[in-house]
Amino acid sequence: MSPLPTRSSPGARTPCHVAESFAYCHALARRTGRNFYYSFLTLPRREFEGMCALYAFLRVTDDLGDGSAPAPDRMARLDAWESQFRAALAGETPRHPVLPAVVALVRQERLPPEPLFDTICGVRRDLEAELAGGVDLATTEDLRDYCYLVAGAVGLACIHVWGCRDAAARPAALACGEAFQRTNILRDVREDATSNRFYIPREECDRHHCTRSDLGTGQGRERLLGLLEGQVGAARRCYDEAEALFDYLPPAGRPVLTAMIGIYGALLDQIARHPLVIYRGRVSLPAWRKLVIVSQSLLEEQGRRSRDWLAAPIRSPG
Repeated sequence: MSPLPTRSSPGARTPCHVAESFAYCHALARRTGRNFYYSFLTLPRREFEGMCALYAFLRVTDDLGDGSAPAPDRMARLDAWESQFRAALAGETPRHPVLPAVVALVRQERLPPEPLFDTICGVRRDLEAELAGGVDLATTEDLRDYCYLVAGAVGLACIHVWGCRDAAARPAALACGEAFQRTNILRDVREDATSNRFYIPREECDRHHCTRSDLGTGQGRERLLGLLEGQVGAARRCYDEAEALFDYLPPAGRPVLTAMIGIYGALLDQIARHPLVIYRGRVSLPAWRKLVIVSQSLLEEQGRRSRDWLAAPIRSPG
């Protein structure tokens, strides 16, 4: 195969085998995954490969919505990507190097494709808003709907890859996705505002007497502090609800969830300590800190299994 670009597009390519596709997805996740890739390292090989394929699909989808090309061109490429995915699921040989692995994941793990189509819908909604002049969410319900499309649907796909098939886990998975997305929104408030994207609901801004201009410039410190602290509290409540997910996950899935919550929770902690830090630069964790969190998640799961083993009743011989 010829070298593949960093930012993938759904144009015509030479078809590749499933093994090559998984290798490409792994390389893409390692290169661009930042917070996610480190948490994948806690998984057994089969689930690790599945998460790399899922991440790669989401990365390509998200990249198609970004960039400097005119929004109508990006919309056309997103539509082409969705059409290619539908055709690949129907049995047509995929042209994009990510799709053979994703189709294999859907078939082997019986992963419902609907959440993946929902993530495409989330990117399309952002593009439609851009064409209309920008993203400006009005209510908390609007924010929750958006969080489902770009993060909650991802959570539903993730727990399936980790081996969880219990429908009762759905509310906790959605809360987990919302927690991560709310953390992202807080981290990116200034950057989004300068691009005319406002994900903190207008009703929340009005409650704290903050303007959309305040979000971009950092003016009105006292008003902004109240608003940001309220958003941190809402995110923390989502993290609390997400804790119930551990009750449904098989052992293979618990360390990766612990790692993801640890990494994103550490980002939220940084913002909570000094909310206006988001106006001094992008909040992030160094690689060593992520590796420490991943190691701790593995040790925590090992300790949990040991406690379960010690608590199990002793079977009498015979």
